[in-house]
Parts: sequence; structure tokens; C-alpha cells
Amino acid sequence: MNPDALVEQSFFRRVEAFFAENPAVGVAGPRVLDADGRVQLSARRELSIISGLFGRTSLLTRLFPASTLVKKQFPAVTELTGPAAVDWVSGACMVVRRHALEEVGTLDERFFMYFEDADLCRRVREADWSVYYLPEIRVTHWAGGSTRSRPRAIWRLHKSAFLYHRKHGDHGPLNFYSILVLLGLAGRALAKLGLSLMRSGSAKASVQDRNGSFWFRVRAK
Repeated sequence: MNPDALVEQSFFRRVEAFFAENPAVGVAGPRVLDADGRVQLSARRELSIISGLFGRTSLLTRLFPASTLVKKQFPAVTELTGPAAVDWVSGACMVVRRHALEEVGTLDERFFMYFEDADLCRRVREADWSVYYLPEIRVTHWAGGSTRSRPRAIWRLHKSAFLYHRKHGDHGPLNFYSILVLLGLAGRALAKLGLSLMRSGSAKASVQDRNGSFWFRVRAK
């Protein structure tokens, strides 16, 4: 669980009961909410090209949150009333059965903060365990609390995405597919980094303007 997440009082009792009733489940993740109560896209399908277009924070996902593609990629946005099998759940808060973890191994330390959860869930599924999303169990997550530097977070996210592809994806003849994935991720990272820097510069200018106006009013008095 991330250090910026908070579980319900009944969390451990309810999770333990679910695992006891479902011996084939290796990993489970709760419904994850923002501090203001909005649902985070914490339950997901296997990564693909579609994931790059309709990622958790992508423009298309924000513009079309109710689209069929978004719902297919992120089961968390659907109105689920009970446990549902998914491909992976967010490491912001995930519960792993000890026996499954001993069988597949712990987190791959080559990943830093991103995609280590997807990698673990994939290895669990490949070992014939199930991964489940538990929408009736809730956790509050202050997203971004674990990463203060936005440019660094963007770099780590896309670096881990490429590492995930290299570990689990199809490289193609002469690594052709990997080259395409690398170029696509590099372009996506540069676009996000540029947008982040523009927003940061705009925010700083706004603060300076407000401070300048305040200073003028004080001096005028």
C-alpha cells in the first residue's frame, strides 16, 4: 500500500474473509477513491496499444470517460456491485496471498513506482491464480503524494512502461515492435513533459502576478 493511502476500519476483516472464501484468488484490490470521493481507475485490463491511447491520465480518457473502450480498459468505472476478475489492480493498495507470492516471487525491483503492480499481477495470473477487484471495499488514496516531482514521475512512468513491454511484450523481427513502442512512449513522454512544464510556468506566473498586486496595494496604503 502506498504511504498516501488510508484503509477503512473493516478492511482487513473483509479482505481476509474474501480470500478465505476464494482459494484460487492470488491478488485482490479494493475500490480506490480520491480524497474528494472520485473513483480512481485502479482495476485494469492487460496493457496494449489501446492502453497508450486510453491511459489512466490520457486526454482521451478524460474526454470520453463513459466510452466503451474506457470501460473495457478500466472495469473500475463500471457500476460493479460485487467482486470481478480483472487482469491487474493498482499497487496503491493491493493484497497478495502469501502462498501465491512465494510461488511467483516478490516485486521486480527493476520497476520503480510504476508497472511493478501490473508485472506482479501478470506473473500471478500466469501461475494460474486469479486477480480480483473488490468494489465494495474502499480505500482513500491521495494520488501523487508519493511523487513530488512531476517531470521525474513522467520519466519513470514511461521508462517502466517500456521495461514492461521488453519483459512481456512481442519484440518482433529485429526488435521492430520494440522500436515502435520506444518511439511511441518517447513521444508521449515528451508531450506530457512539455504540457507539465507549460502548466508549471503558467502557475508560477499567476502566483507572481498575485504577489505583485498584493505588494502594490500594501505600498499604496
